[in-house]
Amino acid sequence: MISLIDTHCHLDDTRLAPELDAVLARMRATGVVAAVTVGTDPSGCRWSADLAEARPEIFAAVGFPPQEAGDPRPESDWETLTALAIRPRVVAIGETGLDWHRDRAPRDAQRARFARHISIARAAGKPLVIHCREAHADCLDQLRAEWPPPVSGVMHCFSGNADDARAALDLGLYLSFAAPVGYPGSTALREAARVAPADRIVVETDAPWLPPQSRRGRRNEPAFVAETAAALAAARGMTAGALAEITTQNAIALFRLTVSRIPLAPDSASGNESILV
Repeated sequence: MISLIDTHCHLDDTRLAPELDAVLARMRATGVVAAVTVGTDPSGCRWSADLAEARPEIFAAVGFPPQEAGDPRPESDWETLTALAIRPRVVAIGETGLDWHRDRAPRDAQRARFARHISIARAAGKPLVIHCREAHADCLDQLRAEWPPPVSGVMHCFSGNADDARAALDLGLYLSFAAPVGYPGSTALREAARVAPADRIVVETDAPWLPPQSRRGRRNEPAFVAETAAALAAARGMTAGALAEITTQNAIALFRLTVSRIPLAPDSASGNESILV
């Protein structure tokens, strides 16, 4: 069975949490051996961190997204985030970054919130999960100024072009690809996927959002990350098995995950039956 890691989902969402056991059972049944669930408010961050401590296949990321930066968080929320950041099963800080797509929050407020996340991540020694929409140059400029390269982190649900990809890679970031890499109109995104080195790519669902092409209009969940991986493999001219092995190893390296024995794909080029980390 091909083994995959969903590097970004929101299991606390009301479309997933009420049937969590079934969601995780389907995840395991399709070969998804681990998932990073991302909290986006204090209660969701605590829930995600607690779940990660209760379930060996789950890890957590915690942060406050940029598109909500117009609603300032009280200092107690930042104290909660800082405390959660040092918990061992919290493997990343974010999602955080800049979102110019709808400008739902003032840009200065987004920049200030991003800066605070960068500071927390550096202090905790954890990578950043970066949300960036139509703001790649500004987002990378801020990172460059506040975290001298190499930056530890990943461009979540990467949506830029090949030039944006190269700029992010130059800073040391990983690129995470979600279902849009397989959407018919995503030609520029597939070009970006081809320029990334094999050791700097991971896959995600962003569940319950962004379902793969075959499920457009329906809820997404971690079990469906295999379709995204297959689309990314096709874009790069790789087999699904080879892509799964690479992205799984990359996710482990990026987030410093402790995952039990993972069977590799039958067409694995390594010749090993499993990896143990």
